[in-house]
Formats: sequence, C-alpha cells, structure tokens
Amino acid sequence: MTIHSKIIIALMLVITLSVGIFAGTLMKGEEKVLATAIENSDIKTVSASGEGVIRATPDIAVISLGVETNNKEMTKAQSENNELMNDIMAELKNQGIQEKDIKTNNYSVYPEYDWDNNTQIFRGYKVVNMVSVKVRKIDNTGKVLDAVAAKGANRVNGIQFTVEEIDKLYEEALKLAVKNAEEKAKVMIGEFGINKLTPVKITERQQGYYPLYDNSPSGMLMMEAERSTPISTGQLEIRASVDVSFEY
Repeated sequence: MTIHSKIIIALMLVITLSVGIFAGTLMKGEEKVLATAIENSDIKTVSASGEGVIRATPDIAVISLGVETNNKEMTKAQSENNELMNDIMAELKNQGIQEKDIKTNNYSVYPEYDWDNNTQIFRGYKVVNMVSVKVRKIDNTGKVLDAVAAKGANRVNGIQFTVEEIDKLYEEALKLAVKNAEEKAKVMIGEFGINKLTPVKITERQQGYYPLYDNSPSGMLMMEAERSTPISTGQLEIRASVDVSFEY
C-alpha cells in the first residue's frame, strides 16, 4: 500500500468518526428538546377574567359648540360666521374659560343644492365652525350654554362629562380587575387544596368610561340667582377588564 493510499484511508476514518459524533450530538439535542417538551406539558395553569369598576362624580364638562351660517355668496357666509364666532369666543372668556380650554375641531365651507324635477339647483354656501370648550367649573355649564347661545351659537353637538384625574381612576379600576381575576382563580382551584398561584400571562382588554345619568332634581345643574339651562351630570363609571393565566 502506498503512502498516498494510507493518507486517503486515514482521512476517511476521521470523516466517519466526525459524522458519528455529530449525529450523536444531534440525538442528544433531540432528547433534550423532547425532555423539555414533556416537562412543560406538566405545567398546570388556570385562567380567569377580572373586572374592576370605579364610580366618580364628573368635575369637568366638555362642550362641542359653534356657528352655522348660510348665504348665496361664500364670502358673506364666511364673514358672518367669523363675526359671530368672535363674539362667542369673547363671551367664553367673559365666562372664565381659559384660552387653552378652547380648541377648534371643525371648520368647513361647502355648497348646498336643492333638487327640483331631477334638476340640481344651487341654494348657497354653508359655513360651519365648531369648537371644543372645556368647562372646569362644572356648575357653570348651563350658564355658559345660555351665554354663547345669546351671542349666536346655533350648534351644540354634545356635552361630555369627565374627571380631571381619569387616568389615575382607571389605574385603580385596573388593580381591582387583576385582584378580581385572582380571586376567581383561587375559587376554581381551592377545591383541590391548592392556594398558591403565580401569574404567567396578563392581558388587558379595551378600557371603557360610561356615563350614569341622574335626572333627579339633585342631579341637575341649576343657577340659584337665575335659572339657566338644566344639565344632568350623573356619575361616571370607569371600567377595566383583564384576562389572567396563573400557574399552580
């Protein structure tokens, strides 16, 4: 046997041994993965949904109000609208509303048409200017509405009642929701003599703020010196919901 042949045989032996070692390593790796899977299959979990509710009396009113004007000439419709809105803005400041609490949320100009025997007839232009007004002295809400109406506000799209610290109240509701889920889980596994739980997954659901209206006289905002537009604030219900999985 030549030296060249001996070298080739030696290399083949080395390659064979390497492949065998690699295959053995793979088999050991597969055994580890299988062992881990079997181990994980023994993990016991229990899942429960929890809800937390906080009720609060609103301390802020947010009003969407504004002016709508119409005219066959666009410039006249805009001019009239601007004049009325300037009066309204001045009145809002007279009512103690700060500039930072007034925000324009819509300004639109568009033509309007009537139909007569399938014929489109130009009627004029409509200009709408809407602002969002935050009333921090909530007892003045009715008075503010009357004041701006007297200055030409002919559009009120809605009133929303809320609280200044809404985020903090939601956090409190969230804590109650998590605790509620834990209590439910303990009830479910308590019959088996198990009382130790470890949270492994917590999912927050969509939050919600719900007004609870009170139409009784005590729930109406009225001015003592003069009767203004009555506004019912009711209560605000802040809800939080979670889904929690526990290991036991």
